[in-house]
Amino acid sequence: MLAAQYSGKFTVTNSAGVITLTQVTNGIGGIPVLSVTKTAGGTLTAAATTNTAGAEATYADTYTTYVFGEGAFDFEDIGAEVPYEMNRDPKTNGGQDTLYSRQRKVFAPFGISFTKTSMASNSPTDAELEDGANWTLVNDGNGEYIDHKSIAVARIISRG
Repeated sequence: MLAAQYSGKFTVTNSAGVITLTQVTNGIGGIPVLSVTKTAGGTLTAAATTNTAGAEATYADTYTTYVFGEGAFDFEDIGAEVPYEMNRDPKTNGGQDTLYSRQRKVFAPFGISFTKTSMASNSPTDAELEDGANWTLVNDGNGEYIDHKSIAVARIISRG
């Protein structure tokens, strides 16, 4: 009977007439209070009368993990105003040509769009990128937003 009452919180063992309740998880579960009575025939009966709630352990550190599904990020080559440029230096090595190449690329999470509503310059600062008010779900232009569950990004916060 005790084993059924404390299933998942305590293990109940009986050895040589001694009933032992052992807490299953560290810091979670509580303290059982038993009422033991002796019958006229000498049989001891134990029953749970109360169960004081346990205290969950506190942890100082938490760790944040991000899990990305396939296609979680979109990549675009947005080009540069002057993508290629030549420079000739006639005094180096009997004349040396150098080709400069510029590329501008953007990586963005699929399904989320940066709104640019509160940008101070042409490029957002880290603080502007961190501000959730600057991001919105992608829509089709008519106000129909995609389902947020189709965005293949998950955050897991675990204890240290």
